[in-house]
Amino acid sequence: MITREKFKLIEENWGELASWAVWAEKGDTPKSNIEDLTIFKRDKILEELNPEVIFVGLNISRDDLKDREPFANFHSGYGHAQEYKLRYVLKATPLWAGYLTDIIKDHPEINSANVLKKLKENPQIEVENIKRFQREIVDLGSINPILIALGGATYKMVNSTTKCNFDPLGLVAKDVLVSKASRPASQSSHDLSTP
Repeated sequence: MITREKFKLIEENWGELASWAVWAEKGDTPKSNIEDLTIFKRDKILEELNPEVIFVGLNISRDDLKDREPFANFHSGYGHAQEYKLRYVLKATPLWAGYLTDIIKDHPEINSANVLKKLKENPQIEVENIKRFQREIVDLGSINPILIALGGATYKMVNSTTKCNFDPLGLVAKDVLVSKASRPASQSSHDLSTP
């Protein structure tokens, strides 16, 4: 559950870059209705959202969200987008309605190797984005969050006490898990329980 005030704060400060692990019901195809953002206008949505579960991707893959309404990230109707896999894996689990964000903001790139190369060439980008990510978590109001890293590179960054130290924020992440949901696979092979 999240308060209306926190929801509005997140929408204003991070809504262009983040979202929540809540999607409309699928229709005839696995990808149908994935881009339906009317779910965030439902009366009971605040009761569903869970700021204690935080999914962290490495970076946004495309640069077409700036003109869309808030929380469009991870809710793309783009034909090659893979968000439907998260909907499939998370539906009816305690992780449903967790917060979705990327640790590296404003660096759209589909290939994570290119992102890591850029971070290696410009380490200040990583430092600035980690500070920004920490501010985002404070805005979210998480007290004792479970962080779920979507991919190995994100896991290394989030799990590194030298890079992403939550101690100064008064927060301790319960666990950092790696999801295999971001890797191409058939729907039946998705499993978040195996790091």
